[in-house]
Amino acid sequence: MTKTRAELSLTRSASKDIYRVLKGFAASLTLALLMSLIGLGGPSSAISRDMSGNGYLSGNDNLKGVWADLKQMVYKDRTILPALTEVSLKTPYRAKDDRRVPIDVKAKFDDGRTVKKVTIIIDENPMPVSAIFEMKKQRKAVKFATHMRFNGPSPIRVIVEASDGKLYMKEQYVKTSGLGACAAPPIGDPKKLLVNLGTMKLEPAKTAENTRRATQLKRAAHLQIKHPNLTGLQMDQITLQYILARFIKTIEVAHGKEDLFSLTASISLSENPDLTFDYLFNGSEKITVKAVDTDDTKFEKSFPVGLDS
Repeated sequence: MTKTRAELSLTRSASKDIYRVLKGFAASLTLALLMSLIGLGGPSSAISRDMSGNGYLSGNDNLKGVWADLKQMVYKDRTILPALTEVSLKTPYRAKDDRRVPIDVKAKFDDGRTVKKVTIIIDENPMPVSAIFEMKKQRKAVKFATHMRFNGPSPIRVIVEASDGKLYMKEQYVKTSGLGACAAPPIGDPKKLLVNLGTMKLEPAKTAENTRRATQLKRAAHLQIKHPNLTGLQMDQITLQYILARFIKTIEVAHGKEDLFSLTASISLSENPDLTFDYLFNGSEKITVKAVDTDDTKFEKSFPVGLDS
């Protein structure tokens, strides 16, 4: 039945109200979930060390308040130190496509400590705690690159936890086009996107290090997973009904019998997520990737690797 102009107007108005409610609910839900996963929660004091010059990149007091609230909820009263050489964050100042903003992260300790955890927070996203990489193998230096959705202009923060428990943060401000990527419709027909759901591809990453001869032990790989990563905030353009959320929630990567890292993800991860990571070749001939989405659908595939791959 065709809707009248007045009915369509009312539907759009109601949809905006629903979106605001869902956005607040999603933010609260992801914080509660991720805090339970990493064992955090409860009230907190503010950051106890002066972060002028390396924190609060925006002069907007409201944005400062957003981070203050997030910090209290996620890290309680733990001190977060400004990163100097420990953390590197590379992302564009202005996003070309809010749905796929490249994020490049490096963490390194030169004093004998190793990287324990890498957390990416996008303050203004509905699920601000966007990704948590937990290292299973102790390494003094790690690299990750992926693509994230940005729902609007926002600071992005990378917080690295060292093996001694100390936290270091690097942040940057990203401007966006106003697309509202977390609510932007998926690219293509959602039903057709499900046909290749969970299809994975792993190939050597195109880096300067990977162009060296086969004796090179330090490797980098690029993982691609076919998945619509539906946010729950997207609307079907024909029915004007919200599309149920369904996104990758965890990824685990192992090299032979050696677990490398796990990723706890969110709706911030882009549609058809991809991930570049480095690893030390241990002689095993395969890398195994296991992923689980919010429908508890499991995807697993092993890929052959070698000194010449």
